[in-house]
Amino acid sequence: MNSRIVSLRRGVEELESRVTCLEEQVDQEALLGVEAHHVLKNANRHAQELTFQAEEDRNNTTRMMERVAHLQDQLKTYAAHLEDAKQVADANLAKYKQAERARDLAKDLSSIREERAKTASRRE
Repeated sequence: MNSRIVSLRRGVEELESRVTCLEEQVDQEALLGVEAHHVLKNANRHAQELTFQAEEDRNNTTRMMERVAHLQDQLKTYAAHLEDAKQVADANLAKYKQAERARDLAKDLSSIREERAKTASRRE
C-alpha cells in the first residue's frame, strides 16, 4: 500500500508539474495575444495614417494639376501677347525702314538737285 501511495504521490506531482507547465504556456500565449493585439493596433493606426496621407497626396495632386492648367493657360495668353507684340514690332520696323529709304532717297534727290543747281549757276 505504501508503494501505491508513493506511486499516487508521484502521479500527483507529475500532474501538478504538467499543470504548472500548461499554466506557463497559457500565460505565454496570453502575453503573445496581448503583444499581437498591440501589433495589430499599431498596424491599424499605421494603415489609417497611410490612408490619410494618400488622401492628402491625392488632394495635393489635384490642386497641383489645377494650378498647372491655370499656369499653362496664362502661358498661352502670354505667348499670344508676345506674338501680337512681334507683329506690331515687325510692322513698325518695316515702316521705319521704309521711312529711312524715303529719307535716303530724298537726300540723294536733294544732292542731285544741288549739283544741277551748281552746274546751272556755273553755266550762266
